[in-house]
Order: sequence, then C-alpha cells, then structure tokens
Amino acid sequence: MGKSQFTGTSTAFHAFRTSVDQPINAAAADDLGTPLGYSDNEAVGINDFDEVVGTAGGIAAVLWLGHGAANTAYVRLYVVPSNGYSYCGAKAINYKGVVIGWRWSGVYARSVPVLWWNNSGYAYDLQNTEAGQYYLPNVTTVGGGSWSLQYAAALNDDQWIVGWGNLTKNGVTQPHAYLLKPN
Repeated sequence: MGKSQFTGTSTAFHAFRTSVDQPINAAAADDLGTPLGYSDNEAVGINDFDEVVGTAGGIAAVLWLGHGAANTAYVRLYVVPSNGYSYCGAKAINYKGVVIGWRWSGVYARSVPVLWWNNSGYAYDLQNTEAGQYYLPNVTTVGGGSWSLQYAAALNDDQWIVGWGNLTKNGVTQPHAYLLKPN
C-alpha cells in the first residue's frame, strides 16, 4: 500500500493496495480510486482484513474497505470542526478496526492526534485540550509528567498507542516519545 502515479493517467498520486511481492497493476484494481473527488491520495496503514487507511487530498481521513470486487469502497472518517477547520488524516489501523491519525486544530494552529473507534462517528482527541471536542477519558500516559501530545504514529491490537509530544517534568519541557495505555 502507498501512493503511486500510473503511466498515461495524470500527475496526481493515487492510493494503492497490492499483494506482497507483486507490482502495482491498475488493471488488477490495485488503484484505490479517487475518494471524495480528490485526485491526490495516499494509503499509509493496513490491517489483517486488507482495510487500508490514509488521506484524500491531504485533508480528509479515509478508510478503504477490504480487497475484492468492491476494493474502492471507502468510508470518510470525520472530525468535529475546530474554528471552522475539519482537515484530518488517518495514519494506522489495527485488527479491531480502530484508527489513529490527526485533525487540524484551528485553536492551536497545529495538528492534534486522534482516534476513531471502528469507523463510526467522529474522532476522539487523545487528550482533553480543546473545548467542544470529543476526547478519550480513560487513557494513561506511561511515565507520568505533563504532556502535550503532538503526533500518533502507531497502535497495536490492544489499543496501546505510540507517538511523540512535549513532556514537562520538573519545570522543563522537551520533546519525547509517549506510550498511551487504555485503562
């Protein structure tokens, strides 16, 4: 999975999904199409059910459903708008269909790490920082300290999430990797 340009089509990138050790083949339906009408798309995560996540047009999180005849079927993953912004992208999906990614915060003028539960409803922020947003209330950041989470990179099948953020400990703030554990 990833993104590629197909010969003779356009300069736009398309998300693709193909079998292990096989070349990308547009005729074999490896091209995941142009969801939401966006021509530049990227696939960045896949699970055991061939469900693929990524971003359409650089601003919309997408979940493409499993391989087969309907391989271009997709679900748009939504976020609650923040100061008018609803940009978001998906980064990873686990065996249970839980997706992590980001949304743009109009309040903080930066991306905020989020999680979607089984492609239903809106995203949940990984920490409670912005009024009007859903957030995960039962999560522990391993290692303590005061965190400002910046990026979610990966998750496992038990919903443990790794990423990076700014950790303030003993009055000093530094960038650090984090591990979130659901309670």
